[in-house]
Amino acid sequence: MKTYSFILITIIFSITAKCQLFDSCYLRCKYAYSFQKDSTNDKLWAYDLMTLEIGTHSSLFFSDYRRIGDSLLEADQKSGKGPTLDQPSDDRYYFSKSTLVLAKNFPEDKLTVAEVLMQGYRYEEPLIKQKWSIQKDTATINNLICQKATTSFRGRNYIAWFTKKIAAPEGPWKFNGLPGLIVKVTDTKMQFVFELKQLEQLPVKQPMFFPQSFNGQKYIPTDRKQFAKLKQRMKEDPIGFFEENSRFQAHSDLTVEERKNRREPYNPIELE
Repeated sequence: MKTYSFILITIIFSITAKCQLFDSCYLRCKYAYSFQKDSTNDKLWAYDLMTLEIGTHSSLFFSDYRRIGDSLLEADQKSGKGPTLDQPSDDRYYFSKSTLVLAKNFPEDKLTVAEVLMQGYRYEEPLIKQKWSIQKDTATINNLICQKATTSFRGRNYIAWFTKKIAAPEGPWKFNGLPGLIVKVTDTKMQFVFELKQLEQLPVKQPMFFPQSFNGQKYIPTDRKQFAKLKQRMKEDPIGFFEENSRFQAHSDLTVEERKNRREPYNPIELE
């Protein structure tokens, strides 16, 4: 079992990816992201810090923690350091944070998503502009005067607060289409919360990169619904998913009951 665990950790830790330059960023926004991992347990939450980079004709959304951790790990590996089985070092490399990278291409009305489930997967879909209902309500959030808007998207209802002071029709994750930057957005059950914490207008544009591979392998093409099924399968039986999808020959000696105990909570943000 120790050999099996070592292989799993090796795969998780080998995260260096080749990236492609696709735009230049003039505005960088950082959002505190919190979500309820289990829809039946309101005490089980996860947290991340997500970055939204806005460019001339596109945007990029990713975990700030994970990007920092990836850079640290790459530097440590080059110097002969890095995590081991006995010292996983999640606190240093942020392995538990999101591997999601999401790019919106506005001229082409295209959205590209990359994420890692043991292997790297990538899919494209049309860039959907949510149908927002703009309300008269206003509020001041993080020193920005905001206006309320509501929408329904992929099985959840959302409340957003946007500011016209930042004239970018953008927001975290897949949200977009309001007449100003989204400062805060939550679903009505308060299970998913994005809130702007930092806003940086860059004096000089900086390059935006989208990863092209994971662990030395190009991303596996898929579609949104198929990827959702894969993710659910991984959460329900992570050991079985690893055995089925790893490039290594691996088989655990866990019993059926032990496999069930390895299940992870799964509360997808997209229900449709």
